[in-house]
Amino acid sequence: MKLIISNHKNGLSDEKLNDYLLNINNLDTSNIKLIICPSTKHLASFKNSNCIIGSQDIENNNLEYLKNNRVEYTIVGHSYNRKKYNETNTEINIKVKELIKNNIMPILCIGEETMNQSNIYQILDEQLEEGLKDIKQKLIIAYEPVWAISSGNIPSNDILID
Repeated sequence: MKLIISNHKNGLSDEKLNDYLLNINNLDTSNIKLIICPSTKHLASFKNSNCIIGSQDIENNNLEYLKNNRVEYTIVGHSYNRKKYNETNTEINIKVKELIKNNIMPILCIGEETMNQSNIYQILDEQLEEGLKDIKQKLIIAYEPVWAISSGNIPSNDILID
């Protein structure tokens, strides 16, 4: 089964929310696992939808709020948080452990800052090793090269396969 994760960031306006929810509820998801990660502002609006709900982080949300809104997945380590809040791999590891302890599946984002970085594998290994320290449970890893976001550039097959 294919897994599709939609991270809305703040891209969904209040005006478009009802239409979006109607369209999501009418989707045939029998052959896919669709996880919608709305902004915190809209999280409660998805509570009664028939999609799987994720959150964008736990920084601004308490875990009870996430559970009360049927959140099953949470994105951690997103490049936005790594950059804006100087979030470290150690801090991400703490979040991963907290999510697992609360039965919420972490989606760990990893990725390098610039295209053709010579130490790409070192960066990714470090993010994985430190972000997953003492973690034995299964979780989702999302490769998110920062340089590819909204740029139209796509990582080479060699990088994706490795």
